[in-house]
Amino acid sequence: MSEKQAVQAELKMQMAGVAEYVLSAFEERLLYLETVNGDAPAPELRQLRDRYLEVRPRFNRMLVAIGKVAAAYELGERHHDFDSLVHLSNDPTHGSPSRIRSYLDQYRRDFAFPLYRFYLDQGKLRTLLEPEEAHRPLLIAFLDSTDDNKLAWINDVAIDRFDHASLALSTEAAEEPSVATKKLMLSLSKLAQVAQLDQQAFEGEDVQRALEAVDDNLDLVNTQQNLSTFFSSLLSGTEMRMPSTEQGEVVAARIASALTDRPALAQRSGERLACRGRLSSLCSACFDVQRTPHTTSCATGRLRFGSS
Repeated sequence: MSEKQAVQAELKMQMAGVAEYVLSAFEERLLYLETVNGDAPAPELRQLRDRYLEVRPRFNRMLVAIGKVAAAYELGERHHDFDSLVHLSNDPTHGSPSRIRSYLDQYRRDFAFPLYRFYLDQGKLRTLLEPEEAHRPLLIAFLDSTDDNKLAWINDVAIDRFDHASLALSTEAAEEPSVATKKLMLSLSKLAQVAQLDQQAFEGEDVQRALEAVDDNLDLVNTQQNLSTFFSSLLSGTEMRMPSTEQGEVVAARIASALTDRPALAQRSGERLACRGRLSSLCSACFDVQRTPHTTSCATGRLRFGSS
């Protein structure tokens, strides 16, 4: 090893010590300010904590960049920098599934929640939703804390928590713009609702009312699909490529023309024009819904449902 290389190696080794010293100094000052101020507002404490949280991952990244990966792990563990530990343990070069399992066992939620947020950010939904059974309670706690029904219902079905799955699906269906996806969600919600019942409970009055409510929503969705199919049948190939607002006007004109032989409507042309305008808007809305991609978005990724 040349003298220059020896100096570089020594500097790299000392950087781990510098990082440890700086973070420890931050933490001692934070502890002092917390002790002195108690629950009182403390701008200095807030600013110092923000600065600490900003600096801490920088040191970790710096150690990785200079090849001190073991020191980076040790720094993250000592100072509970779980976000850095998540990134390190998921790194293709420096991480491993065994280390992730070890951290989940050791740190529980402190490591699990940043890990699951990382999976969401990276679109690793399958990895997120297929944990080892020993870690399933951590995933349940995380999903329950996020109110992300688009993901939670899948985990609920996996653990036979069908009542939660049914409620989550029906809640999401109410906000879902795609008719096909809404229909699938409502169908799954009904299946989940039935799956938790025995014969006696199934025949109960409250259950039957709840199932009828789902059926009513499914009927509405089917009506939307049928209307969209009918409206599309009135358009030519060229018109099918028009914007939805123009398609709505074309369909409204063709439907309205079929009503001109109605004397009552002919005598009330002003109302007929207003009705035609509303009909045009309705048709346009149907085409907009039909064009909505059959996907549902989550915080940082997408779940794709097949059309039913």
